[in-house]
Amino acid sequence: MTPASASAPARHRPLPLRVWGNPLARGVDRAEAVLIIGLWLTWLLTLPLLATAATVHWTSISTQLTSDRVSYTAVDAVLTEDASPTILADDVFPAGTVAQATWTGLDGRPGSGVIPVEPVARDGDHVTAWLDASGFVAHPLSSVTAAVLTMMATCGAWLALGLALAGVWWAVRRRFDRQRWDEWERDWSSFDQGRKSA
Repeated sequence: MTPASASAPARHRPLPLRVWGNPLARGVDRAEAVLIIGLWLTWLLTLPLLATAATVHWTSISTQLTSDRVSYTAVDAVLTEDASPTILADDVFPAGTVAQATWTGLDGRPGSGVIPVEPVARDGDHVTAWLDASGFVAHPLSSVTAAVLTMMATCGAWLALGLALAGVWWAVRRRFDRQRWDEWERDWSSFDQGRKSA
């Protein structure tokens, strides 16, 4: 195996692994390698911290959901139409499924309105509707939905932190690249001067 072929795999290794023990590596190369390792460790170590914070936050959310359930009253509602998707303001992304329904209100009078239902709900189905103290339809958040939202927020925060750290690396790398070019120019100038003097 020739020296050129032996060194070829080393050039494809990540910078943090390539600079150590390499006599051609400059101080700026080792500084960038330390930066990369530090940023990776920071990003990885924040995951358990965010998970702990999400667990604590979930305890608070769960308590709030229980409190909300106590303040709402469940009534038996009968659907008067099939479930249909409800659209957000942009008229593109479906936010869920709803249907028109009737029920007996808290005061004993018949009530009607649009309530959230499962996508498979059909006209004539009996479903549970939640009413607040004023008799209006309430939309309590389910534990599953709250858990999914909490998980998504945690993952989103972790990914956002990763992007921020990547931005830090990119900005510092540009500065390191300028320093590398300056060092190359100085080395070439020294080389030219030495050759002329010889």
